[in-house]
Amino acid sequence: MKLEQVSTMDAPSDGQQPIGLMDFAHELTQKMKGYKVSVTKRYNTLYVYRGGDNYIMGMIGYGDFQTTGDGNDRFAVWSPNIRNMKYNSGLHQNMCLALNMDKAVKNAMKCIRPLTVEQTMKLSLRNCARAAQDVVSQIRDNTGEVRRELVNNFFDTGTYSAPKPNALQRELRHLVESGYEFLDKDLGGKMHKMFDGLKELATAREAADNTFTFVEAFVSPTGRQMFRVHTDVDATHHYSFIMLPDNTSVYDQHNLPDELAGKLSVLSMLGSEGYVEGVGYRAADNIFYVRGE
Repeated sequence: MKLEQVSTMDAPSDGQQPIGLMDFAHELTQKMKGYKVSVTKRYNTLYVYRGGDNYIMGMIGYGDFQTTGDGNDRFAVWSPNIRNMKYNSGLHQNMCLALNMDKAVKNAMKCIRPLTVEQTMKLSLRNCARAAQDVVSQIRDNTGEVRRELVNNFFDTGTYSAPKPNALQRELRHLVESGYEFLDKDLGGKMHKMFDGLKELATAREAADNTFTFVEAFVSPTGRQMFRVHTDVDATHHYSFIMLPDNTSVYDQHNLPDELAGKLSVLSMLGSEGYVEGVGYRAADNIFYVRGE
């Protein structure tokens, strides 16, 4: 289940929702202190979140949400903690329905809860891996352009009366017959650029091992700046990574390791989904993947 970032939500609900949904939201927020609701793009659903969180925790709704609707409105709860085996795809897999609002409130209180480190990482780890690989892809593409320019018309015999071998062909012939002095200085520069690019590509591939330290910054209910950290995250296996409990730590701003704090400072200057090789990736306002920890 893909969850919206709190920072990208629309303004809080202004009440222009079905009465049943507003009653549902009122009961839930009264029973779960700190829980808030905000509008979605669909008029009969609301996001559920807490101030200081990076992602919403789930959604609630009131309407006919069954794939084969029967015309009866029901109270709905969506959460990554729900596994609805009646459906094979889409949000319906993470939905439970109730005709009675009391039952629906109990469902929401049970299933809509703060995200775990694993759930938070799953929302952004794939994009982190893509950003790291984009660096390699860009260098590969740039080097490929030079390679194509070098080998264009390689050993071209030209027309019958005027054969036109290219510069590389002439240089290779001279390389064999003389002392490796480039006749075409432009070609010499391109050869240097080609091999420099290949070295840079090899270095980038070695660096892009897709191992990161995950960091989620959040504000605790008491107003303290906190950090949830999970080390040795392999972004290559973002669909099947295994959480190791011993790799998870929680810090406040006073005991956060200096190197980690320094790289977070750099990444905080980037926009969402920004990436800096050797430093890391900013997945969201307060979600980071740091290199070298």
